[in-house]
Amino acid sequence: MTRRMFAPTPDQQSIIDHKFGAFVSACAGAGKTEVLVERARRVLNNEKLGRGIAFLSFTNAAVDELGKRLQLANVLPSIPFPSFLGTFDRFLWHFFVQPLGIPGITCVPRLIVDKEQRSVRPSPKAQEIPLECFNRETGAFLAHKRRLHGVDPQDDPSLTQAYCQKALETQKQAMARGELDFDDIRAVVKQQLTLNQEVRVLSRALSARFVEIIVDEAQDCNQSDIEILDWLRDEGIRVKVICDPHQSIFEFRGGVTDQLFALRSRFRVEDQLRISGNFRSTPHICKVVSLFRSKDDDAPEDQALGRYRNEMTPIHLLEYGGNSVTAAIGAKAHQIVREHLGPVDLLPVLATTKDAAAKAVGYPLDSETKGRTCTLAFAVTSFHTSTEAHDRGKAIDKIHRIVLELGDHLDGQSYHQYLAEKELEPGAWRPRIIRLARAMEYSAERFATPDAWLEHVRTVLSPFAAKGSSSIRRRLSNDKKLSQALAGKHPNGLTPRTIHSVKGLQFPAVCVVMPPRNTKAILDLLESGQNKADGESLRKIYVAVSRAERLLVIAVPKSQMTRVKARFAGAGVKLVEHKT
Repeated sequence: MTRRMFAPTPDQQSIIDHKFGAFVSACAGAGKTEVLVERARRVLNNEKLGRGIAFLSFTNAAVDELGKRLQLANVLPSIPFPSFLGTFDRFLWHFFVQPLGIPGITCVPRLIVDKEQRSVRPSPKAQEIPLECFNRETGAFLAHKRRLHGVDPQDDPSLTQAYCQKALETQKQAMARGELDFDDIRAVVKQQLTLNQEVRVLSRALSARFVEIIVDEAQDCNQSDIEILDWLRDEGIRVKVICDPHQSIFEFRGGVTDQLFALRSRFRVEDQLRISGNFRSTPHICKVVSLFRSKDDDAPEDQALGRYRNEMTPIHLLEYGGNSVTAAIGAKAHQIVREHLGPVDLLPVLATTKDAAAKAVGYPLDSETKGRTCTLAFAVTSFHTSTEAHDRGKAIDKIHRIVLELGDHLDGQSYHQYLAEKELEPGAWRPRIIRLARAMEYSAERFATPDAWLEHVRTVLSPFAAKGSSSIRRRLSNDKKLSQALAGKHPNGLTPRTIHSVKGLQFPAVCVVMPPRNTKAILDLLESGQNKADGESLRKIYVAVSRAERLLVIAVPKSQMTRVKARFAGAGVKLVEHKT
């Protein structure tokens, strides 16, 4: 592959050259990955002491993409030592928890990434509720999780108290065994930061290894992450924070926005930098992206600087009625895209929830069922149709977990706890699971009906069932949604996706579904600053519209169409209106 020449803008060059720590605000499509690559080239070429750079982000997909770009540019080898490339979680695990352990506990720490799925049940007959529904420190129910399981303290206070006590006991027992997930890791690191003698040794080690630590996609930080960044800076370690605060959409995971702006203010004024050019999208898409940015920040309007800077394609507004989305949205979006861009292999339809995105294309999602048979069918289908390695990897893990369940191997353990207990590395089991996934591939040519596929799968997996083929029919029972689970790719390329799932990605064309329930609140927030509680809903739409490169379709509830049109037209956005 030939690498294109990179001609940085003045904004980009200032960051490549900046020799100090910095807080960098980068708009969507700003080309920050290229900037990070060139910054790394500059630092590593000039480094004479054998030190490296730590590149941190918050998702495996973002880390993988940056790693590919660094290798393609011949900046970082496949084994990056002394540099480090990984998620913020892995950085904390590798440099804090593994070397320093858990304060007050002698057991060697073990990472159990799905610990939150461990069951909490105060008695054998009680409903199983996952540990993620409870506060780790107090054992108390998390209110938004409690409602999902139908537990109301007013209905049965004693049962609720029993659950809370069992959750606290489960957490304490796991910690005593050294079993941590990423939420625990942050709590452990906060404890470690109070142990001055030990962490002072660690800070010297980090300074000796890294010229600087670059934290990309820092809008995904939570409060604990920001406290750790403050500690690194206080210890004299050069830290560069790269983010778009308007893409902070992980409040459910403890994500922050105001605290991020507060972090920026703690950097010197000359270290508060900005990249404002958009290399991804057309001029009118850039205008729309700017229109969905909160006024809390004084960011300038994005300017189209990339290869589509001269394409004046209009924005398509698609009016829909009623209180819920329908498949007519996806059908109309496909028609619009086909007329303007021709056939496309992938047309993501983005919504705030999986169910809304699925309804917009008339297509099922695995969130609609909890049955093992459909879960397996979705996993097999995902393995054979996904274009992303990360998605295929998740599908393989699901298939492996079901195989272990059929054999009664988990015995109350979570999937990742079992792997850790047995010290099973991926190479020991993954090839076998991939062979099974291929053997279970569904197609209309191979199987006359979904039921025929299910009979085949029972035969394939029967050797792995604990009691042989006599139990496999019960463990993989018929499900009325099986045909939907095996549907595969949509024939028109329509793909339902949540906004969270496409963060960091980009597509030639995108359809964004504004939610029927709170589009009014989003517009109120933009126009008058009211409804601050809906700030994350606004940021989700900002993320969604900024994924589009050449064509953007926005589905708008009928009741708010006039307001949206007026806002867009007032900013000079060229519009085409449609109805479902």
